[in-house]
Amino acid sequence: DTFAGKSRFDKWRVELYPGAFTTLRMLTTPVIESNKLIYVVQVASPLTSTDNAIDNLSFLLFVLLPLTVVITGFAGAFLAKVALNPVHEMIKTINLIKAENLKLRLTLPPSRDEIHELAVTFNEMLNRLEDSFTSQQQFMQDISHELKTPLAILKGELEVTLKRIRTSAEYTTVLESSLEEVNRIARMVENLLTLARFDTKTIALEIELLDLEDFISHVVEDIRGLALLKNIAITHIVPPGSFLKADRAQLRRLLLNLLDNAIKYTNTNGNITVKVSTDKSFTLIRVTDSGIGIPDVELPHIFDRFYRVEKSRQGSGYGLGLSISKSIVEAHKGTISALTTPDHGTSFVITLPKE
Repeated sequence: DTFAGKSRFDKWRVELYPGAFTTLRMLTTPVIESNKLIYVVQVASPLTSTDNAIDNLSFLLFVLLPLTVVITGFAGAFLAKVALNPVHEMIKTINLIKAENLKLRLTLPPSRDEIHELAVTFNEMLNRLEDSFTSQQQFMQDISHELKTPLAILKGELEVTLKRIRTSAEYTTVLESSLEEVNRIARMVENLLTLARFDTKTIALEIELLDLEDFISHVVEDIRGLALLKNIAITHIVPPGSFLKADRAQLRRLLLNLLDNAIKYTNTNGNITVKVSTDKSFTLIRVTDSGIGIPDVELPHIFDRFYRVEKSRQGSGYGLGLSISKSIVEAHKGTISALTTPDHGTSFVITLPKE
């Protein structure tokens, strides 16, 4: 009746011999037959190994675990410092980079990981920044140089005029000359403003479908009078049904720039041809003249701002026309290139996407 047919566990503290105690875990199970308790089975096992395991676990939890965390923390901090040392070196170098020493570059870490890729990317950005700063400095030097001449002419003419009383005709001559220089400066500033607007992409193209045969015919007629002054023949070849989506005003400016250059550097009785060819994706416009040509050494620079070929240095231009032409073409997502033979002429090839 005491066990009610159920097994149970008990703990007993037993003295194995005088002064030596141990704890036992005892299982007591009754054996019942015909609802009568026949006998009781008791099995006991010492808890020494269990107690030792708990003591060891307590030692691990309260002593070794904190020690392990501390050691792991120091090891992690050391490894992190070693791993991030290239980043610290990059930061030191970056802090040294200024406008005066843009040639400074990050040292690439030996590992081929994200940090190495970051250093490569940063160096590429520095290359672009250096090119931009160099271009800007050269631009400022060029514009200062180009403005110096007309301003010096203006200053000289006015100073000479003011030295004594002049006749009405002399004043008129000086004013006309001064006005000419002012107009040249105004044209240069206007061209610079146009280039700046293209650089900052603030010019919104007004795209429309152009009939190139009609469009180029009108452009050629507009400039034919200038060509006749040198007895230069201008012809245009445009296949019927040639259409192009472009900004009418900007494309007209592009062609007028190229034709004006062609007239300027083509000898008397020369020839200029505007030829259009198309395929499924692109329209090619080729402006060819029989002029003085461009030396091979100067060909890579003709689209640079304020750059003028040595043979044309005495001309009245400022070396901005081709820069503007290139900006117009690039705004239309096209390309422009030049092919030339010195003393035999130059051909400018414009490639524009149809869509």
